[in-house]
Amino acid sequence: MDDLDTLLREAATADAGVRIEFRDRIAAFGVKAIARLEPWLSDPRLGAFAVRTIERAADMPGAALVAKAALQRANASGPQRDDVAAALTRLRRRARASAPPRSGDDRRLKRQSGMRTVDEVLGDLRELLIEHAARRQLMTYSDTGLNRRVVGNRLDDINRSEHQAGRPLLSVIVVHKGATMPGEGFFMCARDLGRYQEGQDRAAFVKQEREAVFKAWAR
Repeated sequence: MDDLDTLLREAATADAGVRIEFRDRIAAFGVKAIARLEPWLSDPRLGAFAVRTIERAADMPGAALVAKAALQRANASGPQRDDVAAALTRLRRRARASAPPRSGDDRRLKRQSGMRTVDEVLGDLRELLIEHAARRQLMTYSDTGLNRRVVGNRLDDINRSEHQAGRPLLSVIVVHKGATMPGEGFFMCARDLGRYQEGQDRAAFVKQEREAVFKAWAR
């Protein structure tokens, strides 16, 4: 049987490209692994690995709430803060998916009362984009589940946040139904951020940006 101390020591000294191979073996220790990994969350070198391993450990018996609490306490910054936020969003979605179904009246009441905040909408949308990017898949604007007049603004918000974090523009994978290119709003946003110049080959730019997104979120 694997020894947790040994696994953690080997993961900490492993090259970044192979460290992820230790994730599942460490996560199998559940609550114990989470407690040992929590200090790593603030480490610029080990933080991303800690987030992914804690999230996987949440699947172990009795570990879901412990994992969520550890991530909420995380003193992460920059890209790692976004990783923590994305992991918390995924854990919340899993919890909702496993909860007993609500009645139609309950769902209607939640929609009418506007209980979802803008941050929650952005978090869920960003996670949906990341899930598709990790599978190297495109998605349509209708796949977002948002009104077409709303989704453009939300995608712009996400792109600006990704740009500030030094990552490629996530919404490059969102296209119109039956098309392979993003909408005009994507190019306007990319131009505003200085990533795209008017007259530049759009197909080449999209191909490059899309590959960067797929690489950034590969799992």
